[in-house]
Amino acid sequence: MNLAVLKITNRWSNDTFRRSIASLNRIFLLNSVLFFPQNYWPLETELCMPSQAVLWISLKLRTVLWWTMASHRKAFNINWSHLFNEYLEPRYTVSGMDTRFVHQSKSEQVLFKSTFTNSTERAQEYTFKTERSTRSSATISIEKGVCRGMEMELKLKTPCEIVEANAGFHNELSIVSIGENIVEEELRWGVDSTIKVPPLCETVAELVILEDSQTRNFAVDSRISGRVIVTVTNLKENNSLITIIEGKVADIIRSIANYSALGFTIKDDIVTYTTRGICKFKYGVEQIVKLKEHPLMLPSL
Repeated sequence: MNLAVLKITNRWSNDTFRRSIASLNRIFLLNSVLFFPQNYWPLETELCMPSQAVLWISLKLRTVLWWTMASHRKAFNINWSHLFNEYLEPRYTVSGMDTRFVHQSKSEQVLFKSTFTNSTERAQEYTFKTERSTRSSATISIEKGVCRGMEMELKLKTPCEIVEANAGFHNELSIVSIGENIVEEELRWGVDSTIKVPPLCETVAELVILEDSQTRNFAVDSRISGRVIVTVTNLKENNSLITIIEGKVADIIRSIANYSALGFTIKDDIVTYTTRGICKFKYGVEQIVKLKEHPLMLPSL
C-alpha cells in the first residue's frame, strides 16, 4: 500500500503524527488481510469465501482513520456518493447445470378441508367457499461477495421462470446484508363452488395448492468505480476540520498486494468482482379442488 494512492490534505504540521502513520503503513503492508471485529474499523471491505470465513481487507483509509480516532478522539464522515456500482445480469445454475434443462416436481399443500354428509334419500347441494393465503419466500445466502461493513446493497434479478409463475415476486430481489436474506410475499387463494352430494353419501372437499420449490446457484458480476472521500473533524474544537482523505476505489484495491487472489480485477480504474450464492424459492403456482366421495355406513337393523 502506498500513501500516494490517496490525496491527503492535512492541516496538522505534526511530524510525530506523520511518522506514526508511516509506521502503521509498514505494519499493514505485512498484514493486508486482517481478522478484526466488524465495528472496530470505520471503513472496511468484506469478502465471504466458500469456507464462510470473513476476511477484512485493510485499506489505506483505515490506517489514517484508525490513528486519528484512537490517538486524538476525532470524528469522521465517509462520503460514498462519488462511488458507482453496476450489477450485470446474474447467471443461474442448478448443480452446475443450466436452469433451462432442469425440471423439479411440485408438492401439494391442503389449505382448507370440509366434509359434507348427506344422510337423506335425496341429493343435496352444499356451498364450498373459503379464502386462504400463503407466503411465497425467497431465501438468498451469500457465499462470496463484497460489501461495506455488513451492507451489500445488491440488486439481484429474479429468474425469469419465477417471475412468470406470478408468485408475487418483483423483478429484482434486494440483498442488504452478508449471510441469509429472506424475501416474502403474500398470495391469496379462494374458492366458491357448489358441491352436489348423492343420497346417503359423504363428500370430502379439499382446497389444494401446488407448491414449487426451486434452488438456484447464482453468480453476478459487479463493477465499481469512483472515489471515496473521508473528512475528519475535531469534536473538541467545535467540529473543526482536521483532515480530508480521498482516493479512487481502484487505487485503494490495487494497493492490496494479493487483490487478484481475493477475486478483484481492475481495468481502466474499474474494479470488477463476482458475487456468488444460493437462492431458494418456495411458492404456490396452482390451486385444485379435490373431491372424495364414499357411501355412508348405515347401522344394521
